[in-house]
Amino acid sequence: MRLRPLELARRIVLVALVVSVATASSRAPASAQQWPERRGQGVCYSQLGWCPLEHPERIPPGTPCYCILPDRRTVSGIASPLSYQGRVSPYFDLHPPPVPTVIK
Repeated sequence: MRLRPLELARRIVLVALVVSVATASSRAPASAQQWPERRGQGVCYSQLGWCPLEHPERIPPGTPCYCILPDRRTVSGIASPLSYQGRVSPYFDLHPPPVPTVIK
């Protein structure tokens, strides 16, 4: 199967973004074991991962948002009322495989 140049370029950009985010996430200043136990509701959700929202009560679901990587870059996402619990990084948390292909 031969890909069109535009489709090939999109796939290359997506792979580069995944590698870039994974590399930046692995450089977080502390390991997951050091993050405090947290429980909350309201996340910024992207196809690559998510981060907890600082003030979810101020951001309605569906609003564009972003997560900050440890190296100060950002990943765009959409505010979601999803709940979380555990040792959660305040930075970007990658989705465990398999990565969802559609955000609902």
